[in-house]
Amino acid sequence: MRSPVMALGWQVWRQNHRSIWLIVGIISFCSLANQIVPERMRLVESYRELLNTVNGMLMALSLLFIFGIFNYTETRPGKEWTGFPYRLFVLPVSTLLLVALPICLGVTSIVVAYWLWAKLVFTHAELSATWWFPLVLGTFMVLYQTVLWSLAGFRVIRIVVLGLLGPIFVFIGVLPFAAKDTTGAFWISEKFLSAILVGIAVAAFLTAWASVARQRGRKRTKGAVG
Repeated sequence: MRSPVMALGWQVWRQNHRSIWLIVGIISFCSLANQIVPERMRLVESYRELLNTVNGMLMALSLLFIFGIFNYTETRPGKEWTGFPYRLFVLPVSTLLLVALPICLGVTSIVVAYWLWAKLVFTHAELSATWWFPLVLGTFMVLYQTVLWSLAGFRVIRIVVLGLLGPIFVFIGVLPFAAKDTTGAFWISEKFLSAILVGIAVAAFLTAWASVARQRGRKRTKGAVG
């Protein structure tokens, strides 16, 4: 019998292999292009800005594809409900494992993708190679999946919440760089904000766990009554 991790990984691959290959293709193409671009062309500011803009747009596209891949939900026929796959509730594994696997796989994927871009494409320090942006992306992935599962029956509210979280996290991502020009602003330093993000990620994970456990409990109750 395959382990739950292998089963989930296979399911994600089977359902999204085209998107996964597209992401691999985008990163590989940009990495190859980065290797063959003559160094003297990088010295031209207009060309360098154009190259960084194109690479930045393709990077954003690849990250959006990853979030789409880990939109780990399904629609229940006949109901205004799109949330955690109910069919998985029959598996002989704990709710904690059901929730942790897609979240961990999503966080790992988004972080690995970022590092691939930083190491293979943005090789001239155009992209920060520190842990800050991976932490921001990883935290947003946890929140993203938590919102999808916890607000399964409230589609409009869920869209609004995700629409607000996106710009907020973009703002958080650039906030520490503003701190470099501000003396005594510890509250917008990477160290302080990192602790906040870790706390948010943990709280979001616990919320997702509790929400999915409640949904699983309701399904068992209905099944027993039926």
